[in-house]
Parts: sequence; C-alpha cells; structure tokens
Amino acid sequence: MGRLLLQKGLGELGISETIEDIQFEKSGKPYLPSTYFNISHTANMVACIISVEEEIGIDIEKVKEVELKHFDAWFTSTEWERIYQSSFPLSMFYRYWTRKESIIKAAGLGLSNLHEIEIDIEEQVVEHQGKKWHFMDLNIGEAYVGAICSGAELGNPFPISYVDF
Repeated sequence: MGRLLLQKGLGELGISETIEDIQFEKSGKPYLPSTYFNISHTANMVACIISVEEEIGIDIEKVKEVELKHFDAWFTSTEWERIYQSSFPLSMFYRYWTRKESIIKAAGLGLSNLHEIEIDIEEQVVEHQGKKWHFMDLNIGEAYVGAICSGAELGNPFPISYVDF
C-alpha cells in the first residue's frame, strides 16, 4: 500500500521517477535518486510523504496502551519527566515517539539512535549532528498520532497522502 501511495504521489507531482527506480542505502533506507520520500504504517493506516527539496521523515502510530517502562532506553531523562508530568502521559509519549522516529527516518538513522535525540514538544525545530530539523504534528484522527520531520521548513498545509483501510 505504501508503494502504491508513493507511485500515486510521484505521478500527481509530475515526477518522472517510479517505484522501480527505488534504490537502497547501506543502512537499508530506500531512496530515489532525485526525490525524497518516506512511508509509515500502523494498524490499518499507511502514510507517504514526498519532497523534492530536502530529506523528510514521517511516522504515524495507532494509539494503544503500552507499558511506558519498556521504552525507558529510548528517551532522555528530561523527556521522561515531561511525559510523566503530563496530564495525559500516554498521549505525550506518542507525541515524543512519532517526532523522534520521524527524525531518525529523515536522517537515515536507526532506532538505536532514538535516545541520542532530545526533543522539546513545545519547539518545532531541533538540532541534531549540526543540522536543523523541522517538525509538524499531524492531525489524522483521535486514534492516531503522527509527525513529519524535514531538513527544510514545513509550510502549512504540507502535502501528505494517507489511507485508512
């Protein structure tokens, strides 16, 4: 489904590259030679984002009860403090998680790098490894949380395609 969304988006943007042009970095991250894209899926939803300007990442998550203690290693102590002090810790956890995962996807990093990135939910920009990354939270329904991260400023609205099936 993600590849179909990507192909549809490439066509709608008039980009000549196709899913047959996808290559893979050593890390396993898929890429197109002249177009940035990212795909995320959770439960019964798939989202795809495309940019011709800058690396981009997207993460969507279906909100479900989780044992927060199982994610201890992925967050900084400051982030945990903000999560637990929140009126809705589970909601805050997902906001942090989707932002952190969107940045590692944009930067081509792995999940093992999540704890190295400290996010402030109140800020729309974070600096990591000398580069500024810009965030936008997604409004995709009460059952889901999502975020976009890009090396370029994100206008509003930013074009995104998703399918809930």
